[in-house]
Parts: sequence; structure tokens; C-alpha cells
Amino acid sequence: MKHLSRRLRTRVEDLLRAEVAVYNQYLHGEVYGFTLTDKGTGEIIDSCWGFFGENPQSNGMADHFPPVYREEILSYFYAGAA
Repeated sequence: MKHLSRRLRTRVEDLLRAEVAVYNQYLHGEVYGFTLTDKGTGEIIDSCWGFFGENPQSNGMADHFPPVYREEILSYFYAGAA
């Protein structure tokens, strides 16, 4: 059997902890998405799902908002934080 270096073992343990953290978010329903709808017509403009964690900037969701709507959407998320 090949011996694992301390550095490699630490890396493997860190990766496994990260996998468990993501799976825990999944199990607790902490997976989010968005649907943008035209207020006038009700037509869906854009949607995207599968973001783990509720912060749209740290989970990558904000990167998928159409640029023309990004600031407005983010202000909605953080309106109650101030």
C-alpha cells in the first residue's frame, strides 16, 4: 500500500469536508434559484437554479442575473439588511 503524504492527506480531508458541507445544504433545502418575470406580461425573462447557500453573491447566483437587472435584484435581497 502506498503511503499518503501529510499534505495530500490534509488536502483529501479538506475536499471531503467541503463535499459534506454541500451535501448538508442539499439535505436542509438550502438550494436556491430564481425566475425573472416581466411585470406587465407575466412572461418569464430568465431563470436559473441549483445554487447552494442563500447569499446570491457568494453562491454565484448573482453572476447569472442579466446585467440590466443585476443591481435591482441585489438591492431586493439586501433591502432588509440595513
